[in-house]
Amino acid sequence: SMPTASPCGPSSTRCPDMTALVASAEGVANTSASPIDTTGANLIIISIGYGVGAPMPASLDNKGNSYVALGEGQGYNVARSRLFYCFNPTVGPGHVFYAGESFDFVGAIAFSGATSAPFDRQDVPTGIPLGTSYSPGPIATTQDNEIIVTGLAVGKSAGNFAINAGFTIAQSRAGVENVSWGGAIAYQIQGARSNPSPTWSWSQNTDNASSFAVFKGTAAASVPPTNSSPPTVNGAAYVGNKLSAGNGTWSNGPTGFSYQWNRDGVPISGATSSSYTVGSGDLGAVLSVTVTARNASGPSAAVTSANTAAVINQSIVAASVATVGCQVQFKLAAAATTLDAASVSLVVNGYPMACTAITGSGTDWTVTTGMRWITKGSTVTVAIPGAAAAAAANNSLITTEMIRHVGRRFGMFVHFGINTFNNAEWSDGGFPANSFAPTGDIAAGIDSWIAAAKMAGMKYLVLTAKHHDGFALWPDAEGGYNISNSSWWVSAGSPDIVSIFCQKVRAAGLGVGLYFSIWDRRWEAQNPGYTGAAYTAHCQAHLTDLLTKYGPIDLVWLDGWILVGTPSLGQVNFDTVTYAPIRSTIKTLQPDCLMVVNTHDTTLDYTDIVGYEIGSTTGSGAVSGNLLPAETCDTIRVDNNWFWHSAADPLLSPAEIASMLATQNSYRSAFLLNIPPDTSGAIPQSTLATLAQMAAINLEEGRGASKFSGSMSLRTVTLALTSDGTTPTPNLTGLKCALYENANPLLHERPIAQWIGSTNGAGVLTKTLYTRAAAGQRLWLVVTNSDGTTSQSPMYGYSGPVQVS
Repeated sequence: SMPTASPCGPSSTRCPDMTALVASAEGVANTSASPIDTTGANLIIISIGYGVGAPMPASLDNKGNSYVALGEGQGYNVARSRLFYCFNPTVGPGHVFYAGESFDFVGAIAFSGATSAPFDRQDVPTGIPLGTSYSPGPIATTQDNEIIVTGLAVGKSAGNFAINAGFTIAQSRAGVENVSWGGAIAYQIQGARSNPSPTWSWSQNTDNASSFAVFKGTAAASVPPTNSSPPTVNGAAYVGNKLSAGNGTWSNGPTGFSYQWNRDGVPISGATSSSYTVGSGDLGAVLSVTVTARNASGPSAAVTSANTAAVINQSIVAASVATVGCQVQFKLAAAATTLDAASVSLVVNGYPMACTAITGSGTDWTVTTGMRWITKGSTVTVAIPGAAAAAAANNSLITTEMIRHVGRRFGMFVHFGINTFNNAEWSDGGFPANSFAPTGDIAAGIDSWIAAAKMAGMKYLVLTAKHHDGFALWPDAEGGYNISNSSWWVSAGSPDIVSIFCQKVRAAGLGVGLYFSIWDRRWEAQNPGYTGAAYTAHCQAHLTDLLTKYGPIDLVWLDGWILVGTPSLGQVNFDTVTYAPIRSTIKTLQPDCLMVVNTHDTTLDYTDIVGYEIGSTTGSGAVSGNLLPAETCDTIRVDNNWFWHSAADPLLSPAEIASMLATQNSYRSAFLLNIPPDTSGAIPQSTLATLAQMAAINLEEGRGASKFSGSMSLRTVTLALTSDGTTPTPNLTGLKCALYENANPLLHERPIAQWIGSTNGAGVLTKTLYTRAAAGQRLWLVVTNSDGTTSQSPMYGYSGPVQVS
């Protein structure tokens, strides 16, 4: 068994809640004491007595604890005494303390119940004269329950020593002539401050040293806790609400609490936790909670909180869906202290919708629906525990078309027009129409746009039907400055670029968007002194053309149009071309067509989708916390140009594009990336390579990292398909192909490419794609017939390895 701390001295008015476990080690050549059990200790103090030149041991115990060394007590001649401490040490059975090399003495005391700031102060004498005693005088303490520890070193001759009353010697060893030094460690635990004076006395010793230190002990007293402010009930008293108990304020160091909830002053059976959910049986009653505190001395007297108001049935007295469509506000009949978003039941058109966040206090609360919106016209109810569902007035401005647009996530902006052929960004309508002269087949060029968009995972395309220069990519009704005025148009067979674009994009299952600049610099130059009414009618005529000739248009992207004030760059403001007639024209002709108005305004007052324009070097996109359907556009060119230019320019990296896409999508925004075609009408190869690598990054994020370590490179796989196992079969069509990295597609790996393929005249199926696989490595190809089988004959079916070249 372990010795315990001595009782409080006669000056104490209360005793500490503290235990001292003692151990010692002594002797020469790193001998150690027998192990003890230090379980429960949170402070260990060690005293070492030694002579000059004796090194400290490398480790002071076998638990690997790190000790703080206090000042060195330097005594007469060569004696030295030093204290070390460790707070919150590793403790337990088998704890051993090391004596160090010869001439050393070690004594250790392990205390439980010390505070988190164990060391207070120390007194280190600078010398002890010859004589029979030494004391530093009174050692002042700063609070009740402090520990005074003193260490002693004695010379290597037989001698006796003692310490005055009130101190307990935990361990001691007399010096042995010509063999080893001696020493001692003693302590006093003060119940109350008394400024004691530890005094060592000895005989037959000529070399002596001592050290003293004060450590803070526990403030726990020998009496139970006492309450100074009563417990509280936190939460509103209504059926279904969860109340919690506030403990109140207590002295004398409570270590735990127990609870009893009461109804009209009578204990409720089984209601003994720190919280209580109000039930229907509590209706009309008042509730309270009784709290009992405890410490090592026992339980306190029970203290009861004030009563709550009489329990009522909670109700939602008003609720409404905000105009942003993703927040629902509601007002309660009774104030609620806390509400959890998960506990709010939101039902939209008969289906539950999760709430991801809640704000508010008292009777007024707002829940947010995460990345979902409530559409205009939906039926909505909201309920909370204890309150029946209430209908919410639906003020949402959000339509299905808006949600569908944001859900497309990624789109291609195609800036293509007369500027493409003149190395220009903005022009004033002065370039001759004949300068518009694509060198390639325009239909094939549009096919390349669509193929690139689908490869990159884009779900819609927006074409600049008319930019600020006024040049139209269709033969517009007003005439004078459009593709039909160019000699190219005649030689190319009169292709209507907008018509070809809309038909092909729609046939590919992608969204169709048309960019239209309200600002028309050529029209302004040709109509000096124009009126706002005439300018508005000019724009309406063009928009009527676009929305009546080319089938359903998913969105019209309106630019060059600002809200109010003098345009900084010459654009048109809403005072000149008024908003209402333009919106009326679009919505009358195509009610489901979205308007994306590039005013940089962050409301839905003048747009269906909030538009953000980054530019590669300026501007910012949607930000965290955005609640509205949004679209952020940027150009792939680092020079921030939107049209193609003959001068080569670096492009955004695939990783940058993938990052911007993910970020904007997480902010409720689609991402519209500008991909300008060159003068042939096709997308440059460098741009296609960047898009392919970006698509591969997105694919890897979805299916896991590639097993290959190389960089993305353009590779080709080929396979000869036969009908008889020997002779390749030419001109097969409708083959469903899936290419995998691993040889076992049944592992649910996503393919790195899927396509409808065909064999050429030699019976060879070929696919070129970006992959991390190096030339010579193998991928796994699965080819099925148009009906999805691989065993229709063995004809055309294949599942096996293919080599990359």
